[in-house]
Amino acid sequence: MDILCNYQGFKKSTLILVFDAYKVKGNPGSVETYHNIHVVYTKEAETADQYIEKTVHEIGRKYRVTVATSDQLEQVIILGQGGQRMSARELLEDVIEVSHQIRETARQKRSSDKNYLFDHLDEETAARMERIRLGEGRGLRYYMAPLEEVTGYVFRNAYHAHFYPFDKYFAPFVAAKEQKGRLFNYKERNDILPENNRGIILIPQILTNNSEAFIRTARGMREYGYEEINLNLGCPSKTVVNGGRGSGFLQDREGLRKFLDKIFEQLDMKISIKTRLGRYEPEEIGPLMEIFNGYPLEELIIHPRVREDFYSGTPRLDAFSGAYEVRKAPLCYNGDIFTVEDLKRIEREFPQITAVMIGRGVLRHPGLTGQLHGKDLPEKSVWEAFAGQLRDEYVRISINEEKALFKLKEIWSYLRWSFPESNIWDRQMKVAGDLETFLYGMRNLLDTYDPEKIPEKRGIPGLHNS
Repeated sequence: MDILCNYQGFKKSTLILVFDAYKVKGNPGSVETYHNIHVVYTKEAETADQYIEKTVHEIGRKYRVTVATSDQLEQVIILGQGGQRMSARELLEDVIEVSHQIRETARQKRSSDKNYLFDHLDEETAARMERIRLGEGRGLRYYMAPLEEVTGYVFRNAYHAHFYPFDKYFAPFVAAKEQKGRLFNYKERNDILPENNRGIILIPQILTNNSEAFIRTARGMREYGYEEINLNLGCPSKTVVNGGRGSGFLQDREGLRKFLDKIFEQLDMKISIKTRLGRYEPEEIGPLMEIFNGYPLEELIIHPRVREDFYSGTPRLDAFSGAYEVRKAPLCYNGDIFTVEDLKRIEREFPQITAVMIGRGVLRHPGLTGQLHGKDLPEKSVWEAFAGQLRDEYVRISINEEKALFKLKEIWSYLRWSFPESNIWDRQMKVAGDLETFLYGMRNLLDTYDPEKIPEKRGIPGLHNS
């Protein structure tokens, strides 16, 4: 009830909490005041639903009344009485969001005086630390790309537990809400919850062209303990681009500059950017780099294609080279790393990049990161353990078997490329109408695994990198 008291104090509305006491013999019912909320215990033979319906009928035409319940019949009755309704889950998410806003308000009231280390260093030490910041001498780092609907926390955890781990994992983007209120939907919140990402370094990503929405969302992520956030300037989706977000934001360079001015001015967080070369032409990267170089980016991640390329065609390495030559922030390469030779080529041409981000390549065969570190490809037992964890976790979090089956099909439509007999997917797994049949096909596919016979396929159709 204390949590609801805080919620009421923030919302400034009358809050009534109703408890069922209809089975308590002789109970006359009562209405009590607990701090700033009203607590109702219904009388004998009166349910909470009955009390709520009566109360809404009495006051619903004079006041705006919202009832929190997940009972669909009760929701219909409330609407008929002139009230509004929200689900129990929506109330929970709203309460959590209010709690975050309360903490943020308190944080902002604290002193903002800062003492920066670099302000007190001699030139030689500062230069050495700057070289460290840029990644010199640390060796190449590897990041898992944010792949929409694929590399959520279930996949990340299973991958991290069984294959060679990435140095960083980037979460699929959170679309920042422009209206004040709930920052994250249920799915977005679950994906970035620290308890769902234990043991890994996760960088959440934000998609928006609205600086205020970005700042609110970033601060909400800060409340979860995140110190770095990533701005998505790369998504090529039609809906995203038409809204001037993702790679669609790249054509509005003046708007982008104003956006970056504001977020760097107001946020005390590390900010990295994932971008493409431009919206239409690779030459756009020149003026974009002039913008990016004006800010203390934690890292700049470049996918060497323009939006109109989507994921087809050869990466435009000439244009990437131009960005590489003028970069001021640590630079990460992202695009078409499917084999060890692909990586070696990028290392030869761009020896001073600090990191490589891999997306579709690791979906083709998750053993790729181990190969990049000089390790042998994983044995069949590793794949079996990985597949078992994916199965168990998707079954656990899904509301029914149908949802679990859908998610497993979605993931395995990509993983199947690691197997020489991937046609088993089409014959057994893809057409499976129930979970048992699907798992039977999955076991058959796993039986064909041979580290020496991984197909050399260049990419995966239909996979979107966010």
